[in-house]
Amino acid sequence: MKTRKHLLKAGLLAGCVLAATDVGAADGEATSRLYIRGGLGAALSEDTELTEFFGEAVDNNKVKLDTGVRLDAAVGYRVTDWFAAEGELGVVFNTVDSVEGSTDADDLSFTQAPFLVNVVFQWPNRTRLVPYIGAGGGGSVNVITGDNFTLGGTTLDGSAGDLTWTYQAFGGLRYQISPQMSAGIAYKFSVTGDVEWEADSIIGATETARMNGITTHSIAAVFTFRF
Repeated sequence: MKTRKHLLKAGLLAGCVLAATDVGAADGEATSRLYIRGGLGAALSEDTELTEFFGEAVDNNKVKLDTGVRLDAAVGYRVTDWFAAEGELGVVFNTVDSVEGSTDADDLSFTQAPFLVNVVFQWPNRTRLVPYIGAGGGGSVNVITGDNFTLGGTTLDGSAGDLTWTYQAFGGLRYQISPQMSAGIAYKFSVTGDVEWEADSIIGATETARMNGITTHSIAAVFTFRF
């Protein structure tokens, strides 16, 4: 009789453990802390200013960028249930709407290729919705591309790039589809340093071009996979 009682207690205990495990899985607890993340969305860049253009007379000429696209990917590690660290690579592409003093800005585009180290703070809870915030810093390769873009007496035909610092802050909400997969939406605020381009592929120019840094607001769909 005592043996049956012990077996019954053991069975109840095992059932409780399994139930707790199922709840954890429903809440999205994966067995590994390593994850990969990808995002794709719109990039809205604020107006900036052209402070120098290969010897042309410019005086902080306004540069307006069209709404562009942002693509990024990251590999991260959850140090705890509420804190993670990750490395991120991305591409932000905008065509230029207008440049003060020029009439052919349609032939000009601007590309950012950031590489960053991020810290992420999330709020673990018993639902499938997990909010998070984070910040990161690193560098960005910034490329200007022109197809016979002319300002004054200087024409840009080709591309030129420069490496600057960059930083970002972000936040979002993700839905835990399974212990391994989640999908959600994220907002990112990013800033680059001032950009300087040499006249390697500029017709009739021997100096440099300088533009103030770019501030970009991005809204993206995000997918995360935990191993």
